[in-house]
Amino acid sequence: MPSAAALIPHLLRRHRLTLFGAVALACLEALAWLAAPWFATEAIATLTRHELPTKLLLAWVGVLSLQTLLMVLNGWLSGNLGARVAADLGMRVHDHLQSLPLAWHQARKRGEVLSLLGQDVWRISGFVAATLPSLLPLLMTAAGASFMLVRSAPILGLLLVALIPLYVLVLLFAGRRIRPVLHDHIAADSAKFAMAEQHLSVLPLLKSYTLEPDRARRFAAQAERVRALGTQQQLQELLLRRLCAGVLRSW
Repeated sequence: MPSAAALIPHLLRRHRLTLFGAVALACLEALAWLAAPWFATEAIATLTRHELPTKLLLAWVGVLSLQTLLMVLNGWLSGNLGARVAADLGMRVHDHLQSLPLAWHQARKRGEVLSLLGQDVWRISGFVAATLPSLLPLLMTAAGASFMLVRSAPILGLLLVALIPLYVLVLLFAGRRIRPVLHDHIAADSAKFAMAEQHLSVLPLLKSYTLEPDRARRFAAQAERVRALGTQQQLQELLLRRLCAGVLRSW
């Protein structure tokens, strides 16, 4: 199994054709989105000349239909890529866990180890299948929107372009604030699965001494901690997404 630093590049090389297809579809979708302001401007200009822009509107509807089709195809391809990456990575993690010495397994709870095959694998596959393919289309959208804004309102456009580095710094700071909560959430969730595995492994003993209520309270407390951390993480991510959406709408 590749090292931690080489894992993502290895997955990208192995699934590069599907990844390139997802990026291409996302870029075409971004171009279709960027065409909307041009269609709107031309339609308004035609109406001001007291003409009906029939052909232009039909072309606009065609572009919107194409954009919807590209969105569906991109969603299907990204889902397929995520499933392939999850299956590939899951097999590699399973083989790597089997190759580790018994002392490593004995020093860790079984639930924490099993979480590597579940949630951690799907988090990495989601990053490869969803986050990475969207980077280039987002850059294209930002560049196209900045160009159109500078062209229509030079002073305002240049001012907003100059504020992009400040916006990036704010996003980096917000991301650093989310990271500790994310790590705590992952650790607490893994501990919850480890606790459930431990309780089930000694279930005959728990029934013999009627310890089920005590273990149920312990598990409920851990589940509540996971819920609280998840709510905090979702709130911070929601604020970050709203910040991104607000800046994009201002463009």
